[in-house]
Amino acid sequence: PTTHRHPSNDPSSFTTVDSIAQSIEHQKRERQNNCSEILELSTVEICYEYIKLK
Repeated sequence: PTTHRHPSNDPSSFTTVDSIAQSIEHQKRERQNNCSEILELSTVEICYEYIKLK
């Protein structure tokens, strides 16, 4: 996708909706990976339920 935003090393770029969404998605994936490793759960859905309860 084409963008007109600043280079990624510019802090202001992280205020864009796309950057925020990407950051959230990245955090979700990180949590999924960590949760799966720690709890050894078979499904991500169970993992998400666990995260929401924390």
